[in-house]
Amino acid sequence: MYCILISTFSPLTLILSSVGIFMLITHIWQRYRRFRKIAKQIDQLPGPKVSSNLFGHLSLVWKSASHSANYLQQIFNLLVGITKIYQQEGEGFMRLWVGPTQPVVIIFNAECAEGILTSNSNIDKSREYDFAIPWLGLGLFTSTGDKWRLHRKMLTPAFHFRILESFIPIIQKQQAIMMKLIKERISDPKSNSIVDDIKPLITNCALDIICETAMGVSIDAQTDLTSKYSKSVRKVLDLFTQRLLSPWLWNEFFFGLSPTAREQRETIKFLHDFTNTVIQRKRKEIVDRMANGGGDLATTMNEIGTKRVLAFLDSLLTQNLRDPQSLTDEDIRSEVDTFMSAGQDTSSATVQFALQLIGHHPELQEKIHEELDTIYGDDADREIQFEDLRQMKYLEKCIKETLRIFPPVLFIARNIREEFQIKGQTLPIGTTVMVLFYQLHRDPKWFPNPEKFDPERFSFEQMNGRHAFSYTPFSAGPRNCIGQRFAMQTAKALLSSILRKYRIESMVPMEKVELAFGSTVGPKNKITLKFEPRF
Repeated sequence: MYCILISTFSPLTLILSSVGIFMLITHIWQRYRRFRKIAKQIDQLPGPKVSSNLFGHLSLVWKSASHSANYLQQIFNLLVGITKIYQQEGEGFMRLWVGPTQPVVIIFNAECAEGILTSNSNIDKSREYDFAIPWLGLGLFTSTGDKWRLHRKMLTPAFHFRILESFIPIIQKQQAIMMKLIKERISDPKSNSIVDDIKPLITNCALDIICETAMGVSIDAQTDLTSKYSKSVRKVLDLFTQRLLSPWLWNEFFFGLSPTAREQRETIKFLHDFTNTVIQRKRKEIVDRMANGGGDLATTMNEIGTKRVLAFLDSLLTQNLRDPQSLTDEDIRSEVDTFMSAGQDTSSATVQFALQLIGHHPELQEKIHEELDTIYGDDADREIQFEDLRQMKYLEKCIKETLRIFPPVLFIARNIREEFQIKGQTLPIGTTVMVLFYQLHRDPKWFPNPEKFDPERFSFEQMNGRHAFSYTPFSAGPRNCIGQRFAMQTAKALLSSILRKYRIESMVPMEKVELAFGSTVGPKNKITLKFEPRF
C-alpha cells in the first residue's frame, strides 16, 4: 500500500515535500531552542515554584480560588499576597508563567518601576490591550511607535490648564444636578438621611461631564436613566472586561464565534455611529461659519468659543482642518472614544473611594470642612471657580492618598521589544512586564503602615526624599496619563460640592469593601453614606 502511494508522486514532488518538512522541523527546533534559552533566563528570576509545566502558575490560581462569586477578588488577593512576600524579602520583582510559554515579570519596587516606565524603546503595551481596539481604534491607549508619539505631541495642548479652566462651567452644571439628586434622596423621611448607594449618582455625573467636555454634547445620564449612549458605554466596558477575564475568548477566531463578540459588535456600532455623527455636525459648524465670512480657522474657532465651551473634539477638528493627513476622521473618533472610556471611569472610581475613606475619618473630614469654609465662607451655593480648586490643598492630599490605596488602574503591562536590564538581570524579548501599582503603593519602605489612610503622606515634608516612582497612580514616564490633571480637577469639584454642604458618614466597614475588576477598578459593593447638613 505504501509503495502504491509513493508511486503516485513525482520525484520532484517528493523532493520538495521532503525539503518543506525538513525546513518546518528545523524552524520548530530553532524556535524551541530560543524558547529554552528565554526560559532559562526567566527561571533565574525570583518567583514561586512552577507546579505544572503545562499550565504554569495558572494551576496555583485554580487551586487557591473557589468557584464563589468573588473568585476574582480571591485571585487578586493571592497575587498581592505572593508579591508582598517577595517585597518583604527585599525583591523588587518576581516572575510567573502564564501557561507553558508566556513569562510575566511583576514589578512592585520604585527603582525597578522607574526603569520600565521611563524606557523610550519598550513602550508597547501587552497584547491584552488589543482587545480594546474594536472600540478605541489606534488611539493613545492602544497605539505605539511613531503614531503614538505623533498623537501624543498633538494632543498635549488640548489639556493645557487654560482649556481645563474653560471646562469649569460644565462641571458646575453637572455637579449641581448631582447635588439636587442627593438632596432629593436624603429628604425622603424613609431614608434616614442615608443614600443607600452613592455610586450611580457619581458615575452618571462623571459620564455627563466627560461627554460634554469630550464631544460638546449632553447625554443627560443623570436625569435620563434610559439614555442609550450611557448604557452602551457601560456595556462595552463590561464586555471588554468579560473577554479579558475569559482566556477561552482571547483567540480572535473563537471570540468571533461567541455571543459576546456579536453583542460587542452591535454595541460598538452604535457608539461609533453616535461619535461619527457628532464629529460631522461639529465639522459642518466650523466649515459653514468659515464659508459665511467667519474668517480663517483661528478666528472662527475663537468666535465659536465665545458662544459655547470648546470641547476636546473641537481641538481635534482644528488640527484635522489644518492638516487632514496628520489626524484622520478615524483618528479623531479613536481619541474621543479613548477620552470617554478613561475619563469617566477614573474620576468616578476615585470620588467613590474617597467618600468611603473620608466618611470613616471625621477628624480628617473636619480639616476638609475648615479648608472649604476658608474658600467659600458660609456661602454653600457659590459656583465653583477654577481658582477655588487650586486652593484645595488638603482635599488634594486626601485624593492622592485615595489614589495610593485604590489606584483606578491596578497595573500596566508592557511587551519587551528590546532586552531590558533589571537589578542586573536581563529580561528577554517577548517577556510581559507588569508594574503592579497596587502593591508598589504599599511598599513600607516609602509608606509605613501602608493600609492606613493618612493624607499627610503627601505633605511637602514627607514627599521630600521619597522616590519619585513610589507613587504612580497615573503611570509615569513617556506613556503617563495625559488626562491626569482633568481627573484631579473633576474629583476635587465633585468632592468639594458634597463636603462643603454635608458631613458624611460611611456605613460600610472598610473590611467589607471589595474591588470590581475591569478596564479600571472601582468598588464592587454599595457605597452607603449618611448625610448631615452643615448649614
